Amino acid sequence: MAGPCVKRRVESIDALRGVFALLVLTYHCSYWLHLPYPEWLHSLLRIWGIYAVEGFFVISGMALYLATRPGQFGTATGFKNFFAHRYARILPLYAILFMVKPKDDGLEWMHLAELTMVFGFFGPERSSLVGGWSLGVEFVFYLLFPLMALSMRDSPRRAGALFLLAMVAMLGHSLVFDLSPPFHPQNPLYVTPINHIGFFVAGYFMGVLYRQGRMNLPQSWKDGHLFLAAMAVFVVMALVGANEHNIQVMGGYRRFLLSFLLIILVGAIAMMHLKGRVTSFLGDISYALYLIHPFVVFGLLPRLDIGNVWINLAIVYGLSIPLSFLSHRYFEMPAQRFIRRAARA
Repeated sequence: MAGPCVKRRVESIDALRGVFALLVLTYHCSYWLHLPYPEWLHSLLRIWGIYAVEGFFVISGMALYLATRPGQFGTATGFKNFFAHRYARILPLYAILFMVKPKDDGLEWMHLAELTMVFGFFGPERSSLVGGWSLGVEFVFYLLFPLMALSMRDSPRRAGALFLLAMVAMLGHSLVFDLSPPFHPQNPLYVTPINHIGFFVAGYFMGVLYRQGRMNLPQSWKDGHLFLAAMAVFVVMALVGANEHNIQVMGGYRRFLLSFLLIILVGAIAMMHLKGRVTSFLGDISYALYLIHPFVVFGLLPRLDIGNVWINLAIVYGLSIPLSFLSHRYFEMPAQRFIRRAARA
């Protein structure tokens, strides 16, 4: 039975999703543009370029649980509406960018099959878009979500047990990595759904706790305390992965520590009472920002041919953020409404 907390949207994790997207953008630019950052800053960005994407999975699990009505999967209509909403959320922008991006070998049926969004089962590393692998993986979790909801029945005990099992499976999988560079040959091992499922289930578990009011803290804990705790976790994560190669923070004991620290970070932010235009803005642009910024870097900058890396960085920020806002407001939202109306017809 649901407790006193019945919110279906948590503004603070909307903001965190936007911050994660900005961290991914900054990380990508640091090496795509060969920015002359000091090594400690490269190290920090490396951690957050990797674990910000994992944070998307945690947020997705929590947000999806809170957005789903209790008993929704008791009818065929509930299933239909759920998947219509999921496709409406991620497919329109993905499809447009998929069509815009040139294909070296032409447009083939295998490329078009990608638009079903089930490619996460068969090879998410083959996504046509930079970062698209994570959307293929996330859609795998969307397909598993109704089974989770039906079997967990809003039980914190069951959700907690599933979380532990998922973390064991995920961390066990990470042990197969060879922790010596290079990373690229092991990318298919990294992007497989089992290597990320613990994060999604962690978010689901937190959603159960949040809806039932079990993530409330004493009144003495204010947002300032939670923010300081979150920043402390942020710093510790940077120290755990300091000066390590990508692959060395994706497996071994660092994977264990960083995974649980990230989940704690998302939980701390979720308990904050953030609201306002900035919070909403960050949440709104996050998805488009994640997908659009590579097009600015690889599609526009070579045509401008500006030799100054800092001007190029300013261009990436200065175009990616407003383009993401325009995409959300004038393309994604209307497309979502159209698909949802069609599903209800």
